[in-house]
Amino acid sequence: MLCGTAVCDMGQVCCYKKAPPLALCIPPQDFVMDGCEKLALPCFTPADCPAGTTCCLGLMDLTVTCRAKIMCPGDGVNTLIACKDETDCTFASPTCSVIGQANGMDFKVCGPAPSP
Repeated sequence: MLCGTAVCDMGQVCCYKKAPPLALCIPPQDFVMDGCEKLALPCFTPADCPAGTTCCLGLMDLTVTCRAKIMCPGDGVNTLIACKDETDCTFASPTCSVIGQANGMDFKVCGPAPSP
């Protein structure tokens, strides 16, 4: 993932700060402690997001933004992963289902496999 002029390694996230202007790669667990700011990049599917992030529906604030994958587990409690098809989904939530429409297009999220 690009982070300012650097490229973050796997397992790192980009820490952005507006004042003073700063962008550096850090471990995800340091994101809050370091005072990093969340970027609100709107998205519809993971393909709309920079590498290392996924399109995430936050269930607490009902926002759909690109987030670091570790910040969007798709647990169905706090977050759901937006998807275009099943290849965007995780093993724990393998089904990509329509939950609504936006801009005349179906909006889909990953969820549990259907019961037999």
